[in-house]
Amino acid sequence: MRGGIFESGYALPTTDFKKLVRAFNRETFTRHTDFLDGLDAEIDRQELLEKASALGDIDLIRLVVPIVYHRAARSSLSVLFDDGVNLEVAGISLDRMTAREIFRRTGEVLRVDVRVSAGLDF
Repeated sequence: MRGGIFESGYALPTTDFKKLVRAFNRETFTRHTDFLDGLDAEIDRQELLEKASALGDIDLIRLVVPIVYHRAARSSLSVLFDDGVNLEVAGISLDRMTAREIFRRTGEVLRVDVRVSAGLDF
């Protein structure tokens, strides 16, 4: 696995975001076609979240959970939840409930930081 950010920082290509919405939730894509088509070619992630939030449809903002990779002395994970709780986990395995929340894309998980030790290659 390799970490990183988009070439243009946190500006997202909206064509990629539209493909993601269509692939994961066709109903949401259909409901918000005009909104998605009206976006500029690239949009800052925070601006996209604000615009999507203004529509009042959680399905638009819960599709992406940022996962940030770091090199570290010890492997660990931290999961930031929408209520401010930050779960710290030694190693690189999550409990079943937390993993389910990430993959269900409920909006409860805001961010996952993965710290991988230099000797651990994927």
